[in-house]
Amino acid sequence: MKKIIKLFTVLSLIMIAFSSVSNSDSDSDSVFGDTMHAKDVFMEYETRKELLLEYFSGIGAGIGWTNVFLKNTQNKDVYCPPNSLLLSAEDLYEIYKEEYYSNKGHYDSFDHHPPAFLTIIGLTKKFPCP
Repeated sequence: MKKIIKLFTVLSLIMIAFSSVSNSDSDSDSVFGDTMHAKDVFMEYETRKELLLEYFSGIGAGIGWTNVFLKNTQNKDVYCPPNSLLLSAEDLYEIYKEEYYSNKGHYDSFDHHPPAFLTIIGLTKKFPCP
């Protein structure tokens, strides 16, 4: 039963992190989510940095709890940062940006550049597990 509750909690957090965050400004119809193109992410950073960083904070929480869940249930990690490291939303944005630019040609062959997906890939490269 405890495993089911843990799984439900983790899945709920992941769903929150991956769900779209709607724009609260009435003069724009922009939405954060998995259908974003990198150029839109970078534009949002310049125009609505605080809101975008809230989105990346949610991504980080979802990825972090997924890491905890996998460690406790399967003895595996998605990524292995140093124990004392706390990643901020700004750090996660920079990891996303680094991952996108490190493989720009590959990613540009796709219509979308999901922030959560590229952030996970970037985290696994930046903090690989032994």
